[in-house]
Amino acid sequence: MTRRIPLLLLVLFLVIGTAFSQSYTADSLLQLINKSGSDSLRLYYEKEYAKKISIGEFKKAIDILERVKTEAKNKNWIPLQASATQAQSALYFRKGDYINSILYDEETEKICRTMTDSIQRITGVANTLINLGGTYSLLNDLENAQLNYTKGIDILEKLKDSTSLLTAYFNMAFIYIDILELNKAKTYLAKSVTYAPGTLNYEQRLLSTARASAVSFKLKQQADGIRYLRDAGILLKDSTALSIIYYHNASAEYYYFKKQLPESLTEHQKAYDHAKNYGDPYYIVDEAAAIGQIYLETNRIDSSEHYLNIAMDTGRKYNYLPKLRLLLNEWSDYYEKKGNFKKAYELRTQQQLLTDSIIGIQNHNRILLYDARYQSEKKENMIRQLEQESKIQELSLQQKNIINYLLIAAAIVLFIIITLGYRNYRQKQKMHAQQINELEIEKKLTATEAVLKGEEQERTRLAKDLHDGLGGMLSGIKYTFQSLQGKDLQSSENQQSLSRGMEMLDQSIHEMRRLAHNMMPEVLLRYGLNTAISELCQQINKTGAIKLTYDSIGIEGMEIPQTTSITIFRIVQELLNNILKHSGASTAYVQLGKNENHLSITVEDDGKGFNTDTLINAQGIGWSNIQNRVEFLKGKLHVSSSEGKGCSVLIEFSL
Repeated sequence: MTRRIPLLLLVLFLVIGTAFSQSYTADSLLQLINKSGSDSLRLYYEKEYAKKISIGEFKKAIDILERVKTEAKNKNWIPLQASATQAQSALYFRKGDYINSILYDEETEKICRTMTDSIQRITGVANTLINLGGTYSLLNDLENAQLNYTKGIDILEKLKDSTSLLTAYFNMAFIYIDILELNKAKTYLAKSVTYAPGTLNYEQRLLSTARASAVSFKLKQQADGIRYLRDAGILLKDSTALSIIYYHNASAEYYYFKKQLPESLTEHQKAYDHAKNYGDPYYIVDEAAAIGQIYLETNRIDSSEHYLNIAMDTGRKYNYLPKLRLLLNEWSDYYEKKGNFKKAYELRTQQQLLTDSIIGIQNHNRILLYDARYQSEKKENMIRQLEQESKIQELSLQQKNIINYLLIAAAIVLFIIITLGYRNYRQKQKMHAQQINELEIEKKLTATEAVLKGEEQERTRLAKDLHDGLGGMLSGIKYTFQSLQGKDLQSSENQQSLSRGMEMLDQSIHEMRRLAHNMMPEVLLRYGLNTAISELCQQINKTGAIKLTYDSIGIEGMEIPQTTSITIFRIVQELLNNILKHSGASTAYVQLGKNENHLSITVEDDGKGFNTDTLINAQGIGWSNIQNRVEFLKGKLHVSSSEGKGCSVLIEFSL
């Protein structure tokens, strides 16, 4: 999905080769290409021409860069090859295709590592790692963003590259700001400011200094906050609209620290207005949230909700999901402290849904990235195979020429050709068998990895439920009982508070049982798969959402390995969830049967049905989990459905 890049992420793009004047137009570059006296200069102009036309002719620009990269590789011009590859990454980045941008940056890093010039090699690798960190952060994959930033910064520190470090530290700080690790964020901002005097990038110096001031005030470190704010004010004379936003934000944090809320609100409003004029969605979210927070603290609820909705709507539009999660957490804490547990619970619920959404998006992006890497590797293998075949064809041609010119040695040459042909045939057979074996292993690893990811996702969801659900309830109970300490429990008001506390305690116990049951149904471990599926169907029937019938054939007394039982139970559970969510069915049927050494599962419904061709490109995590679990158990999956005629799913396993 294409979206506007937050301007706070000042990504460093790798520059390899001669400095290039921005005054050239596309037409003038075409003339230079035609007049260039050397191949290296021609390729360089073609690369710059592709960058010039990329906005209007994206595919053509990518094709030109691919041709430049290939020719540079054939001529062993590694810096030019790396520069063309990085340019491809930059074009995909500006387009918002971050998956392909990451792939080309990873390719750029590999190319840079083959350079002979040590400084050029190290600088290229470092800046490419910083690029990867910025791109991963836009995918909300903060773990990989931090990993790549750290690797790049380690290299840049050894090089003492002030300009690159100034921006790299700044970007790293924002990862910690988004997860409220403000002490860590300040550490990196302080490092960024330390390198500021060594660069002429006054814009970045002001951004880093102003942000360091704001974070210092949030940490209640007044002396540092005032010092950074004063330095930012000195740099403000050479500022742009983006710098002004940062400066007003820091000033607002100063007044908030001084508990001068009207002045803080004024400064946040200035930053918000500049963010709207400048078109910076990141700071529209930040400032709208801050304004809403001040209105909330001054009991101007309507105004606070208005700005909260602006922050939420803008954050969702531009995919700033971690920031929204923190925003919901802060507001939920506020309502919880005020005793408005209903409002706090609503916000906690939104936060949980947002957390699940983040995990889903991250997993989806990782799957896309793994698939893209696989396709890229497959393409490289095909190219290598074609090169090998081309070399074999050249050898065969040479042998034929020898036969034509050396008729006397015809018998010997014929023998050599037959021998080589036989060896090549055997070699191809071995290679083909090896490729089949590797594909089978890779398929098994992919299925296993998917199952492990599903388990990790379940653990993550459980942890979030414990923290945000059960933890929030227990906090409310603690607050209720604390408020009753030392009070007369016989009064009617305190009796009501005690009753509410007991009700919340019952809800906590029910929530704990629900979490334990979702993690691992006790009946599955104690009584086996047949009983567990039967109870699952009974529970769904009790909800009244659908009439569900369960039947088992030849299962009684059958022993099924625990791992297999758990996997089959999850498959049935996911299929029933899909029926409840999507089918619109009124009745459904589940059958578990055994026939000799085969175990079969049948799940049918009378819902609206669907075109099974859509499953080929289905991107839902639920359906993907079903397929991967079936493949993990080496089973076969059959789906029969059509519009308006319900759906039937048959899964068979060999025991």
